[in-house]
Amino acid sequence: MNPSKEYRSGDVWRGFGYLLAGHLILLLFCTFTELFPPLVVIGLTQLFYALPLTYLHWNRPRVLSGLWIACGLTFLLNSACFGFFFLEFVGG
Repeated sequence: MNPSKEYRSGDVWRGFGYLLAGHLILLLFCTFTELFPPLVVIGLTQLFYALPLTYLHWNRPRVLSGLWIACGLTFLLNSACFGFFFLEFVGG
C-alpha cells in the first residue's frame, strides 16, 4: 500500500482546520483594516482562500472533503444568520 494514499483519520479535520485558519486570517485582516463587508458575506469571500487550498491539496481527497464540508457549513450558517437579521430589522 502506498503510504501517501493511506487513510488517516485526521485528514478531514485538517481540512476543517485549514478553512478555520483562513477565516481567522480574514477576521484579523478585516479588523485591522476596518473593512466590515467581507465579514458579512464570508460565505462568498471564503472562496478566495478555499480555491487555492483546493489546488494545493488536490491529491488528498479526505482533506478536500473536510475543506468543502466546512465551506458548506460556513455558507449555510452565514445565509441563515443573514436571513434572520434581515427579517428582524426589516420586518416580515
